[in-house]
Amino acid sequence: MNILKPPPVGEDDELNFLEIKKSELIGIIRPRIDDIFIEIRYMLEKCGYRNNSFRRVVITGGACQLGGIKEFAENQLSSKVRIARPKIIKDLPESFSGPSFSTSIGLLEYAINEHFINNDKKAFLSKNKKFSFTKIGDWLRQNF
Repeated sequence: MNILKPPPVGEDDELNFLEIKKSELIGIIRPRIDDIFIEIRYMLEKCGYRNNSFRRVVITGGACQLGGIKEFAENQLSSKVRIARPKIIKDLPESFSGPSFSTSIGLLEYAINEHFINNDKKAFLSKNKKFSFTKIGDWLRQNF
């Protein structure tokens, strides 16, 4: 029997660790994952992708790091599944290239690209010669 001891959210005191059986945790997480993939399947069908009319589904995010999630997703969606990671960005630590940072990195890239679309890229770079992901990387390191 595996016992896990996760600390309560926001607690640093090692005396307050909770004890939970791995099987109990799985019993909590598994139904939520089932619900998520039922909803994904419904949305794919609603969008016109009926029973294997799509070749591959790409998933990303922190939950795709759960053990066996790729095989579970393939079974639930009756399709091949690929786990995606964000592109590595210069000046950000490699640890931010994991699937759990996909949304954050995607939003950063979107914001920068939107700025470049709405403004002249050369003018932006000449005004901001020190612009890089260094400041963003520093902020992520401090807050995560």
